[in-house]
Amino acid sequence: MGNHARTWLYVGCSLAVHAIVLLLLILSFSFSPTPPPTPIPSSQAIQAVAIDEQAVQTEIQRMQAQNQKQQSSKTQKMAQLEEQTRQLEQQRTQKQRALTELEKQREQLQQRQQSLAAQHEAEQQRLAKLKAQRARTEQQLAEQRKQQAKTEAQAEERRRQEQKKAQEAAAEAERKAEQQRLAREKQRETQRREAALERKLAEEAAARAHARKVAAAKNDYIPAIQRNVTQNWLRPVGIPRGLSCVIHVRMGAGGIVLDARVVQSSGNTAFDHSAETAVRKASPLPVPNDPAIAAAFRDLSFEFQPSS
Repeated sequence: MGNHARTWLYVGCSLAVHAIVLLLLILSFSFSPTPPPTPIPSSQAIQAVAIDEQAVQTEIQRMQAQNQKQQSSKTQKMAQLEEQTRQLEQQRTQKQRALTELEKQREQLQQRQQSLAAQHEAEQQRLAKLKAQRARTEQQLAEQRKQQAKTEAQAEERRRQEQKKAQEAAAEAERKAEQQRLAREKQRETQRREAALERKLAEEAAARAHARKVAAAKNDYIPAIQRNVTQNWLRPVGIPRGLSCVIHVRMGAGGIVLDARVVQSSGNTAFDHSAETAVRKASPLPVPNDPAIAAAFRDLSFEFQPSS
């Protein structure tokens, strides 16, 4: 609005200045005195009688020419004034049109501003609605997330409880299985121990029976071995009677003598050597036919004491 007012002020001042200039020009032509005809001196009037008509006509023509010249100058000035007035009027009309166009543009701009203001207001209202709607949506989403979190927490709690129950059930099943395994292991261990005990008792019984058989066999076969050795013994010269020694014999299958040596000396070296020689000469020595009992004769110690 400030620019529009200043434009109108400039146009008004311009028109006023042109109008004052035009008025001054008109007044200058209206009040310019027409030069009076030059008075003819009385002396010349007297002489005029003598001047011929041609001179009069020449003067008249000069005066008319001067008058025409003045009239032409006035006409030219009037034409210039009219042209200036026309130009000023044309400028005023153009400026008026420009002012009208500016006013029209101002009104259009004002309408545009009003339209923009209305659009801005509508946009503000739309944004406010969107903001309110977004707030409601965010609140709904927050409530949904809260509800979802609550649901998930409840589901997680149920899952934990179920997992805990499953773990407890698995632990209980494992404990029972372990108890059953331990019970079975204990039962098997008891059975193993009982079986081992039974085996041990059986082995001990068998060993005792075997020992009795071996003892009985030794009671039968050692005297026979002693007789065979005595039969194959040659008394060394000068050996006193009543000597004895303990001989350890290592035998193979069938009573074959593999080695014989005195383990408890008689005190007489010749007697001891003669005893070892007698054992080797008596090979094979009599042993039981039962291999299990004969195995007890593989390493045998007996006392050698010849009676003669």
